Amino acid sequence: MLVGVDASPQARAALRFAARHAAGLRAPLQVLAVAEDPAAMEPAERALAGAARSLRGLGPLDARTVLRLGAVTRTLLEAAAGARVLVVGRGDRPGDRPGDQLGRTARELLTACPVPLALVPATSPPAAPGERRTLPADPDDGDVLVSLAGDDSDVPVLAAGRDWAVRRRSRLHVAHALRHGPHASVVPDAADGACLVVLANSGEDTDQLLTQVDRPVLVLPRRP
Repeated sequence: MLVGVDASPQARAALRFAARHAAGLRAPLQVLAVAEDPAAMEPAERALAGAARSLRGLGPLDARTVLRLGAVTRTLLEAAAGARVLVVGRGDRPGDRPGDQLGRTARELLTACPVPLALVPATSPPAAPGERRTLPADPDDGDVLVSLAGDDSDVPVLAAGRDWAVRRRSRLHVAHALRHGPHASVVPDAADGACLVVLANSGEDTDQLLTQVDRPVLVLPRRP
């Protein structure tokens, strides 16, 4: 499992998510920080050192930290080759559009990532007046929701959701986007109380969904 980190709150949430699931899978975890130019090496080193300290507080884990110089998205994609899952935080960072709930790097990864991509938000935003939401007391608790599209992607999506539910010791819920509309019109309500949403990448519909759901989302690439 591979997780990309920087100094952002969403990267810290992604690290926690990746560490828990690498431990559950008994899989090695690679923690990668990327500096886009030599001037960014020191901040990247600090982020990586902070990640290493956090990992020491999460119990026994086969983890290693890596620092690389290069374009962030390209470097993450190169490192993800052969990985079981790539985990990154989602949300705006310096240089992104203000208020962008997905973030430039996450958007770029969505279009090209060849392995399952887990996009983890920093925190859940406060509920609007009159809005009722069921949030897990712990962000790692709750059910796993899979969203099926009624096509060939359903088999791997359901298998991935079942696998994650078993390892989380969570219940598995299924939403049928085919019956009720696109993922973005079905999942936000169905995700109430979930700790993870699993679906196949469906392009613009997935982008829209990710701006509406404040849970980690595991996006499976569509196979040709």
